[in-house]
Amino acid sequence: MQIEISKTDYKSMMTLIDKAVGIIKSDTRKPREYNVARQLGILKRKVEKRNNSINL
Repeated sequence: MQIEISKTDYKSMMTLIDKAVGIIKSDTRKPREYNVARQLGILKRKVEKRNNSINL
């Protein structure tokens, strides 16, 4: 499945993911929240990797 988004939306999405991961990984986290943040970070890296390989 391929999802096409604009570069502006892509940058905004990545910024929001970074902020969300930071919030969830804060000191007041629960184990479930940490796992969500970890999974979100993994997904972000996959999306970045795929996007970079497509744009090359």
